[in-house]
Amino acid sequence: MPSTSIERRLETLESRAAPDNMIKTIIWHVIDPGPVAEMVIVTGDQGECWTRRPGETEDQLMERAQREVTRDARGFARLIADSVVGRCTGKEASHARA
Repeated sequence: MPSTSIERRLETLESRAAPDNMIKTIIWHVIDPGPVAEMVIVTGDQGECWTRRPGETEDQLMERAQREVTRDARGFARLIADSVVGRCTGKEASHARA
């Protein structure tokens, strides 16, 4: 049982936090009609955009985007993966050149 006000507040905050094994990132992979193309960009809800680097695999691109995405107060994020580079808008310059 917490003995101080700070310990009680910390316990409350920790109880509201997402567990480590909870899904914290939702990824939508857009697939256009026709042959399946490789994923080359990932966009975030805050306008971020990550472009696949030369030699980077799809999995590496997704891992990079998940590390760098802006998350909400609960630590959650939504990403959209796509095969069309022209769909990047917003803050792509900060990630596309990285």
